[in-house]
Amino acid sequence: MRLFIGMRLPKETRDALQKEWSKVTAVPTNYRPVTPENWHFTIAFLGQIPEEHFHALESLLETAVERPPKGAFLLTDFQTFPTKHPSYVVIRAVAEQKDEWTKFVNRLRDIVSVAAPDVDRKFWTPHITVGRVKNRRILPQWTHPFAPLKFQPTDITLVESRLTQSGARYTDLHVFPLKF
Repeated sequence: MRLFIGMRLPKETRDALQKEWSKVTAVPTNYRPVTPENWHFTIAFLGQIPEEHFHALESLLETAVERPPKGAFLLTDFQTFPTKHPSYVVIRAVAEQKDEWTKFVNRLRDIVSVAAPDVDRKFWTPHITVGRVKNRRILPQWTHPFAPLKFQPTDITLVESRLTQSGARYTDLHVFPLKF
């Protein structure tokens, strides 16, 4: 199974972001949009995980969600990402407690690495992917600010990602309430 750990957005937040997105008139081209129902923060991409590791992964995640930061995220603008060689259109997010969230994500990745040794260890930059480039192209630098929206996570989700011709299909496998 191809898995990742993410924070899903509540419907009200998605609706508000979709409303802001509908106001954007000049958007970079040559990208494949992600359906708003699939908008999320990725905490850790786990890659291919054997099914026999799934229950161990669930148990590890139960431990990992303890003592999360209490700070929310401010969603501030649409932009191309990353800065160098942008290949995504994203919603930028700024953590109110940036250092605490970074420590939480790194700790979570350390814990799940027992069952998912290939967990992605890239520096975590909170964002929500709105679209991905087609054919490995590079997007132009682009930003479109909007009135900041606040997002307070309440849980994390273990998600299966199945690749298809029309993009990834996500299936929520287990939701873990954050234990504040």
